[in-house]
Amino acid sequence: FFDNRQFSARARLWGVGLLVGVVVGVIGVRVWSLSVSPSLHPIDEPWDYSWAYSYAKTGELSNCMFLGQVNCEGETYYWISRYYVFYAWWFDLVGFGFWQGRLFTLGLVLLTTVVGALAARAWYDTPTALITGIVLLASAGLLAGARIRHDIGLALALSVALWLAGVGAKRGQPVF
Repeated sequence: FFDNRQFSARARLWGVGLLVGVVVGVIGVRVWSLSVSPSLHPIDEPWDYSWAYSYAKTGELSNCMFLGQVNCEGETYYWISRYYVFYAWWFDLVGFGFWQGRLFTLGLVLLTTVVGALAARAWYDTPTALITGIVLLASAGLLAGARIRHDIGLALALSVALWLAGVGAKRGQPVF
């Protein structure tokens, strides 16, 4: 229909620009609304926040804030995921707060989206990766991971595992 390649390249450039604009807009709205969406989980979010807060304040995985204790060094819980250590480092960097905690998890949601798309590309092809990235970015289920919880850490770990397995499968070599 259109044999002019310059028009085709221009159309592609506009398409990519529009897609980038939409993605930046969606991310901007999500960052702006983190204090109200997703809705507060009144039990889990304060509890998970306190694990990171306690590690940032004491250097040990404990739950001082939730238990109402001022000083609880030496009461490390070894069965708790080390995921909260990264939370604590984030809080040390940007400060403590509900929105700051959700910003950390939203960053992990976005990273999970990118790694999920890379996993789809490793297992299938580039169009599948683009569709996967768009679906994950628009996913309400993945956005629920923007709460102050440990769930998104598990989703990210699974996405990385799928990506590495796909890369290994394409190369015909075992991943581990």
